[in-house]
Amino acid sequence: KARPGADADLIIRVAATERSTTPMRLAIGLEAAKRGVVAQETAIVASNPLRVTLLPATARYLPVSIVNLSGDPVSGSLRATGNGLRFESREAPLQIEQGVKETILKLPLASQPQPDYSAGVDIADEDGNRIYLLPTSSFHLIDSFASLAPSAMVSNLSLAAEAGASPGSLEAKPPSEGPPQPGMGALRIGYDLSAKGAALRLLTKDRSPIPGQPKALGLWIYGDSSRMLPYIRFADSSGQVFQEGGSPLNWKGWRYVLVFMNAPRGKHWGGTNDGVIHYPIHWDSLFVMQNPSTQEASGAVYLSGLVLIY
Repeated sequence: KARPGADADLIIRVAATERSTTPMRLAIGLEAAKRGVVAQETAIVASNPLRVTLLPATARYLPVSIVNLSGDPVSGSLRATGNGLRFESREAPLQIEQGVKETILKLPLASQPQPDYSAGVDIADEDGNRIYLLPTSSFHLIDSFASLAPSAMVSNLSLAAEAGASPGSLEAKPPSEGPPQPGMGALRIGYDLSAKGAALRLLTKDRSPIPGQPKALGLWIYGDSSRMLPYIRFADSSGQVFQEGGSPLNWKGWRYVLVFMNAPRGKHWGGTNDGVIHYPIHWDSLFVMQNPSTQEASGAVYLSGLVLIY
């Protein structure tokens, strides 16, 4: 209650709020007797958000990447949702100590993942209050990598040189430090790009349409600090080719990369050439490496765990 002209403060205490990077909308309504209702909307922004990413399922487990930039501790549990994965247990304890800013939690699988599966995660604190929800998404493992068998990878793939590049080499082997996650296969691409604009394309023999309308391609890339430009290319039903990606390979070692496919931002050519995706689509190149400069470049990069995300 408040007297005319006076101020009144109300405090509403909550047990927990979600540690999401997305602001939480909160509507506040005030009902004044015989005067009607006034309402206002505000947003709650977490100062210590988590960023959770589902990494490609391996033969033995589902890896969940948790980035905790604030370094605040996390104590509770993580539970997986979805279909197409047989978990030994869908729930696992989650303990992130003070100051730890990134971790990968591995949920063991009772059998190999299906090529098509769905998954999401729910994180709760020690009292069972939800602090993070990652809604369920669908995943489609690229056929050449679905079996996680090196021989199957190479038999369905080939390289094509472009703009004066050398032929390159394909080999089913991981770098000396191993695959990005135990139990995964890796593909080595040797390259020699000696001229500006020279490119090497990774082609798949599977010309069937890509299922549905994928949001992104997720893949592990082992960078060599060469600053070469990596892309993917897909073509729509009109023959229009889209090229997406292109952030320089300026890191050394494994990194999980997302290349978005549902909102074209890169180059396009051929077909209707209108920048609009006319589904269904199919692969032009699973991976493209291009030299952006006149400096000669040669070396090797590795790929693993290509998966379409919906």
